[in-house]
Amino acid sequence: MSAATGFLVVPREGEQLTARVLRKSRLLGARALLTLPSRGLPPSLAGASTQLRRALKTLLGAAPEETLRALGAPEVVPWLGCVVRGSLPLDEGLRGLVPPLMVELGTTVPRPALERMGQLLWDVPVERLADPQRGGELRFDGPAAGLLLDATGVELRDRSGALHALADLPVERTLHDVGPLPGRLALRDANPLFALEAHPDKQGNAVDLGDRSVDAWTSALADALAAVEAAVPALAAEMRESLCRILPVGHDERVHMSASYVEAPGTVYLSLHPSTLTLAEALIHETQHGKLNALRWLDPLLTNDRSETVVSPIRPDPRPVEGVLLAAHAFVPVALLHQRLAEQQHPLTRNPAFDRRRAEVLATNSDALRTLHRFGRWTPQGVRVFEALQSVHDETVLAADDALLRPIRIDAAAMLTPSPPTP
Repeated sequence: MSAATGFLVVPREGEQLTARVLRKSRLLGARALLTLPSRGLPPSLAGASTQLRRALKTLLGAAPEETLRALGAPEVVPWLGCVVRGSLPLDEGLRGLVPPLMVELGTTVPRPALERMGQLLWDVPVERLADPQRGGELRFDGPAAGLLLDATGVELRDRSGALHALADLPVERTLHDVGPLPGRLALRDANPLFALEAHPDKQGNAVDLGDRSVDAWTSALADALAAVEAAVPALAAEMRESLCRILPVGHDERVHMSASYVEAPGTVYLSLHPSTLTLAEALIHETQHGKLNALRWLDPLLTNDRSETVVSPIRPDPRPVEGVLLAAHAFVPVALLHQRLAEQQHPLTRNPAFDRRRAEVLATNSDALRTLHRFGRWTPQGVRVFEALQSVHDETVLAADDALLRPIRIDAAAMLTPSPPTP
């Protein structure tokens, strides 16, 4: 078995680089919240944000890892990303962010730290609230008047002023386990940007089971994960740390769609497809996007302007250079999946279409890396990512025999991409 690894591409066994990047992104989110401006916010929200800053400062001092874990929760991260990146007006971002954050703080942070914090009152209407511990969405007459967090946990204040412990409120189940993944299939979406669509062949990412049962979805996704586990166990292990939510977006036996957002690392959108290989590719593809998206919170990888577009080897529309980087970063590990499955003579390779798909992905990766080499203007972090992609890609090409490459007229030697110039 090959030993291809690379910076944020394929992890070494036991490597914690992605976990460190995710932790740094949460630290960046914490800093953004600790420096929130009160000026320009509605009066009620300005006061509530002041309380939030005070509470977070105390909790980060008393229980830093647990507080960062709460900031990285799947229901919190999409809103935190919007605040960090300015993707929504600040008042809208805070209204969506603080309620799920209070729930996570109440269940994650140890009681002594909450006692030191005192009380956090969110005196702002709350329209919806998830309870991940019980696997669903809380049901209450809404919007509620606000929330209270103290050492006993979180309570919801209804419009009459009465307080209700969250554990006493009924739950509509919206989260479903997917095999050994901690990431769960979600029937409610915490991402406020789900309707924004950059792909010309899609219309947003509304939750849709596509007339298939939850069991059909979770079984198919578990089979796909098992294929990743068999072929590239290091990537499967990393998914258990970085893949948090899978949103279903329909079913189609011919076309497969998937998506992710830079504001929401760890949340992926997938359509259901009868091919286990297609779903395994999609899990890798979108999880790779999540890793790079988390890094993009921290550091730019390219200095190219987004208005500078190039021909994409994957998409039909002209793409910014960064879009080609995202594609290469997603599909180079997919080629490694194909290679390892072939080496193992895995049952998925018995499909007559397998070799054709493998060759197509290799050719596309080669085109993408050549485009990046020609047009990319790299930061130091970007160079590390590019060189890792090149290393893994070169191995997958050299492992492919001539019979595989000949039908699509690929010269294997020509596919090996030179290193980019240093920044």
